[in-house]
Amino acid sequence: MAVLLHIDSSVFPDEASASRAVTAAFRAHWQEQHPEGAVVYHDLAAQPVPHITAEAHTPASPTRPRTRPSRQPPSPSAYGSSKSWSRPTPC
Repeated sequence: MAVLLHIDSSVFPDEASASRAVTAAFRAHWQEQHPEGAVVYHDLAAQPVPHITAEAHTPASPTRPRTRPSRQPPSPSAYGSSKSWSRPTPC
C-alpha cells in the first residue's frame, strides 16, 4: 500500500498560504492516483515539533560522563610503527 506523508508548515491559514494550496493540490492528485493509499498528515504550525537537544536523546548520568570522540589522529604505534609521522597538509 502506498503512503503519502503530507506536512504543512506555514503559519498562515489555508486561504492565505501558497504552500498549503500546493500541498493540498498534490495530495488531491495523489489520492486520485492511489485510491487505496494512506495519507499521514502533520501540521507543524498547529502541532510544532519540540526543539531537539542532546539531553532529550542522552540521559544524564553523573557516573558516566558523556565524551566526544577525539579529533587527534591515532599514534604511530597504533599502526605497528614507532616512526614519527604527521598529518598531510591540504592542497
